[in-house]
Amino acid sequence: MASSGAESFPPGYLAEYSGDELVRVAAAFIVLEILFVGARFYAKTKIVAPLGPDDYVLLPALFCALGCCIIAVHSGGVGYHVAAVAMKNPNAIVIWAKAIFAMQILYAIAISTAKLSILFFYLRIFPTKWFRISVFVLIFMDIGLGVSIVASAIFQCHPTAYLWNKAIHGGWCINQLACYRWISLPNIIIDVAMLVLPLPLVWRLQTSSENRVGLTVLFVVGSIGIVSAALRMDFFFRKDVFLDPTWTAVPLQEWSLVEPGVYVIAACLPTLRPLLVQLTPRIWARVASTKASKDVSRLTPVIDRNDKFRRLDRIPLENWNTSASKLTANVSEVRDTPWEDVEANVSQPKSTFSSGYLKNPF
Repeated sequence: MASSGAESFPPGYLAEYSGDELVRVAAAFIVLEILFVGARFYAKTKIVAPLGPDDYVLLPALFCALGCCIIAVHSGGVGYHVAAVAMKNPNAIVIWAKAIFAMQILYAIAISTAKLSILFFYLRIFPTKWFRISVFVLIFMDIGLGVSIVASAIFQCHPTAYLWNKAIHGGWCINQLACYRWISLPNIIIDVAMLVLPLPLVWRLQTSSENRVGLTVLFVVGSIGIVSAALRMDFFFRKDVFLDPTWTAVPLQEWSLVEPGVYVIAACLPTLRPLLVQLTPRIWARVASTKASKDVSRLTPVIDRNDKFRRLDRIPLENWNTSASKLTANVSEVRDTPWEDVEANVSQPKSTFSSGYLKNPF
């Protein structure tokens, strides 16, 4: 029977394997996620500031994202056609189904908590009231979506074991394909809102253009998560993942690794600039020197050869005496002014950027 079944497939069909690319993607994101999160925590504890909520919620995002990478590599039979897996090791399909079940839960937690880290970062740097209200709305939407995805993964089949053991009498599952297709839509909506919402405030910041560009780059990098979510959604509409699940799982799982990985990396970017300055002081010193030279050149007046000057010895002495008398009177007036009146007249500059991040938002 096995022989006749094997003969019904095209030559080389059962030997086809596409899992190497998935292994490379998983290995790359394991290294990148650990590297970026480690650098973030080193920079926050040694250079910048104490840890905050945006740091703490990033830890479960990291662990769940790493869990997805490990499961993607070791899930049974991924990269082979399901017919080949069924012939060689039928139990591997059960292992694969259990691995996908666990990966769905870890994926939802990783996505939700990584976005929470970015949203908490927004709250920390932007004090504008309308913006903070909008961010809190996104936080509740993100948490609600994460909980709903986890719940749909846990209760997609009843009993849960029916997901990998169809022999259970009376078991049933929801329309899994429809769920997979449409669960990405609210995720993309939140992603777009997170990208667009802070841009108007960033470009109105009272800070250097380099800092504004840096923050914009941060948001653009985060938009890669939107691309991966959209491609993941498109894949579910183009492919029926249940026809040859272990084969079609390769590109699907790749995007499921890229999306949380990109958000974890994007959440780390704001804190890495001080670390780069410490590790490469000469390069940053040159950048600062070049910027200072440009600032000085803008402030230095250009003197033309046709400009007319007056010799100091030709200015009437009474003009000097008058100016000196006015200066002495002004100094005396300031000296005699009560200190509380001076404090009352001092106005603080307004800024849409919270203190501590105006000079160095990264």
